[in-house]
Amino acid sequence: MLSRLAVLLAALLCVAATNASAQSGPITWKTELFNPKSKTDDFIVPIPCGGGMAFRRVKVPTTGGALADRRVRLGWSNPETGYSDYIHDEYLQGGLSEAGVESRFYYIGKYEVTRDQYDAVMSPQCPTPKPSGKMPKVELSWFDAVEFSRRLNEWIGDKAPDHLPMESGARAFLRLPTEVEWEYAARGGAEVQEGAFRERLPLKAPLKTYAWYEGAESSNGKVRPIGLLDPTPLDLYDMMGNAEEIVFEPYYLNRAGRRHGAPGGFVTRGGSVKEPENRFRTAMRREYSYFESPSNKALRTQTSGLRLVISAPAEVDGKRIEAIRKDWSEVTAQRNAGATDPLSIVRELAKSSSDHAIVSSLETVEIAIVQDQRIRNELEERALRQSLFVGGIMVRTLRENDQRLRQLKIALDTVTGLGDAEMASGIQSQMEEAKSRLRLTSQIYVQTLFQVADRLREDRLNEQVNLLSRELGGRSQGDLVPFVQTFARETTGYSRRPVTSEEELVRRTLQ
Repeated sequence: MLSRLAVLLAALLCVAATNASAQSGPITWKTELFNPKSKTDDFIVPIPCGGGMAFRRVKVPTTGGALADRRVRLGWSNPETGYSDYIHDEYLQGGLSEAGVESRFYYIGKYEVTRDQYDAVMSPQCPTPKPSGKMPKVELSWFDAVEFSRRLNEWIGDKAPDHLPMESGARAFLRLPTEVEWEYAARGGAEVQEGAFRERLPLKAPLKTYAWYEGAESSNGKVRPIGLLDPTPLDLYDMMGNAEEIVFEPYYLNRAGRRHGAPGGFVTRGGSVKEPENRFRTAMRREYSYFESPSNKALRTQTSGLRLVISAPAEVDGKRIEAIRKDWSEVTAQRNAGATDPLSIVRELAKSSSDHAIVSSLETVEIAIVQDQRIRNELEERALRQSLFVGGIMVRTLRENDQRLRQLKIALDTVTGLGDAEMASGIQSQMEEAKSRLRLTSQIYVQTLFQVADRLREDRLNEQVNLLSRELGGRSQGDLVPFVQTFARETTGYSRRPVTSEEELVRRTLQ
């Protein structure tokens, strides 16, 4: 009896020792089980049981000091869902930095967290990694997702602290992404042109090539293993479809472009295999109550999963706090300087004074302020006219390049019919060059249109179009006026309804 008990105890100790070793050892899982589309610049973090988790760097370029952040336009213009995801401006700064690299950044999970990864962190026994464990972990509550990140952080801090980056002496950590972090990464971040960033979906390819959704041509309503479809521009997989992904902050309504004041339940992003194809958009959001009714238990939906980010505290050490404080003082001083109308203040002081010398001095100040405002307005108007001029040139160049491409197509069809292979090859080369010029011109045109539309005052735009038209006529460039007017019309149309895709903007301009 004693010998049998001793054998049993030894076996239990052996199992415990095996689990302890797996918990603290290096990554032993096969790469294809946690990073099936491995790349050399992936950032890999170890997890318990010999597992790993892959992340991608998301750059957030900014200019300025410690408080510099990046304005990003998110959301979508659709009256049916505007209360939830209407177009709005947000601001983002990466929580991490690297010596010699100007852009700050953060990391986001390359894939959704899988069943095996979740079990490695949350289960008392290590899972045996297998292909079926590559399915995204679903049926999670918001509290499950937060608890998963807490346990993983504590395990890394204990067993593998050197595998997370440092930020000014503070160690980074893993957490759920914010909505801005999630959508910025899903759209392609700084790796794509502004036009592509604002599109409804992150890729121009058919949705079924990079997203699992409801329907027999896709997943038929069932989650699929990670990494099977095409990635987004940041090499992220399943950002659209498969599991819907829980984010950190609560749900807020959208009040015509700004966050509404009442917080709600938790949010998921990206849609799931239960969504039909026509509902997908990068801006799509779903709200769920944190708790079921009437049981008041934590709510777990059938398709809710997660993906983590790596970031760091904002106030990490005295040096950074001092830099933040300095920048804050400068930004506040600039804001306060523009918060009141100096011209009104000077005029009120002049009215209240009976000292002619003071009044005379204040009148001199008033003249200087008026002149300064006039110069500022003139500079803004001149910059707008210059943008309209460039826009007009881009419209004309777009149409010329498009016409050139059409002519080459006709020529190619002609020589192909004549059987002249050598000449056909030469024309094909010219067509490739013409297509390249057309793409470049389209990008410059759309970027210019966005810059004007984002800060558009229609009354000022119309004034400057009329003035520029007269200037062009006086410079014998009147032939450019119709192109300037086309640019102004398209800019106004986009400003009123900023849902038009980049392709549609170019197509309409070419008509």
